Amino acid sequence: MGAIDGLKILVAMFTVIPVGKSRFSEDMAKYLPLTIIIGALYGVFAGTVYSGLALVLPTFASASIMLLTVYLLNGFFHVDGLIDFGDGLAAFGDRQKKLSAMKDVRVGAGGLILALLTIIATVSLYSVLPYVQLFLFVFVTEVLCKNSLLACATLGKPHESGIGKQFIEGMNKKRLLASALLTLAFLILIIFFYNYFLHLSITFEVKIFILFSPVLSIISGASIAVLSNRIFGCVTGDVLGASHEISRLILLALIVAVISLYA
Repeated sequence: MGAIDGLKILVAMFTVIPVGKSRFSEDMAKYLPLTIIIGALYGVFAGTVYSGLALVLPTFASASIMLLTVYLLNGFFHVDGLIDFGDGLAAFGDRQKKLSAMKDVRVGAGGLILALLTIIATVSLYSVLPYVQLFLFVFVTEVLCKNSLLACATLGKPHESGIGKQFIEGMNKKRLLASALLTLAFLILIIFFYNYFLHLSITFEVKIFILFSPVLSIISGASIAVLSNRIFGCVTGDVLGASHEISRLILLALIVAVISLYA
């Protein structure tokens, strides 16, 4: 299997774009760091949608529609995991009961509340970004939350079955390092694009934060993995989806905080 085939499988996993029948395999695992490319594609898509909508609509409405289009593009894949993760956290009992709550097709109060608060907070943070830097930070965030997902997979203990098991077993520290370096490369590229093609300034402090942010994304994803290992005894596919959405919120909050101080 080549890199193109590996990337096609990742597109099939993370989007609703039809790319033919592809299955995850052990040979595919070495291409997992290319998940960052999927994040970059999402960043370009979401950044373009948000920047265009914000020209004619209020920012909160634009951010809401943009996030909805992202969910539509991934088939609500990650937010579904976030809901199940919330149900598992809220369930009473031992690890098996919590895992059963995550697998239950019914939506519980824990999942509903966690998903609603995460989405509302995410949209609220997107809506306060300065217009000239909308594309920049939407792009940065989408790339970083994919890196967080891979960090969660690297530190997670696999469940006995499911696609999450294959994903987690396919990740290791060497591949996480490759993912972090690819993330950093995309962040350098977007800073260069903003400075030298769009001629839009980015403060020194914000640049330093962006360049350091791959480390923050790893910490975010790893923290969720440690929490899940402790509560559920493993990391499932649902937890990976939740780590993606929660990390987006955490990283956005940090971005907004840095902008308010130094932009």
